[in-house]
Amino acid sequence: MRVFRSVVLAVVAAVSLGLASAGAVADGVYRGAPPVERYAYVPFSWRGFYVGLHAGYGWGDGDHAITGSPFWATGPDGSGAFAQDLSGRVVGGHAGYNFTSGPFVFGAEASISGGGLGENGTITPFFPASDRWAVEVDWYATLTGRIGYAFDRVLIYAKGGYAGGEIDSRVADSVFAFAGACTAGTCKAGASEWHHGWTAGGGLEYAVLRNLVLGIEYNYVDLGSATHATATSGTAGTVFLSESVDIQFQTITARLTFKLN
Repeated sequence: MRVFRSVVLAVVAAVSLGLASAGAVADGVYRGAPPVERYAYVPFSWRGFYVGLHAGYGWGDGDHAITGSPFWATGPDGSGAFAQDLSGRVVGGHAGYNFTSGPFVFGAEASISGGGLGENGTITPFFPASDRWAVEVDWYATLTGRIGYAFDRVLIYAKGGYAGGEIDSRVADSVFAFAGACTAGTCKAGASEWHHGWTAGGGLEYAVLRNLVLGIEYNYVDLGSATHATATSGTAGTVFLSESVDIQFQTITARLTFKLN
């Protein structure tokens, strides 16, 4: 009798459980414990247009080779050479487009920068010591290709291409005069010229958000040499400063970039 009663109770319990389960899913809705949700992971995409800002520090040198300028240099026929150390802040903007192929990222980027990289007040290596030379990178632009490898939201890349810049090179003498050209304290010469060159570098970027990328970048910039030739002061066309100025510098900048898609 006990065995029969146990079997009956077990059958009743099983039937009740089955009916409850059938009722719970009868309308297509599971009424019991919620199912475990599964999310498909979507890798970050570097593809698309971007724009941004960058800021940092630069350092380098400017080499001067003077010819035919006896008022400004003491070598044969007014020749001489010397170098200046350059330093200063670098600020600017950049824009570009990335293509992707698997983890590889490649594209093109344009940038423009300025900020005051240069050197003022260098004492001349020639007589008289009252001459002061100044050189400054007024601004420069680059157009480069980029290629990199992405570890999801982290991108390591290299870049290289064209660089050009406006270089201002000037000298002034605050003591001596030149007959028929300038009085004491007004002897000045120099000009701004566009230089053509190249750049190479690389960087590391991290996508903080889907459309916000932070990074750090290093660049070597060689703007090459150009001739800067001007008359001394504004009153004479016969006393010239003629010099070849060669500019190279390096920069490290922090980058803030916005993906546009």
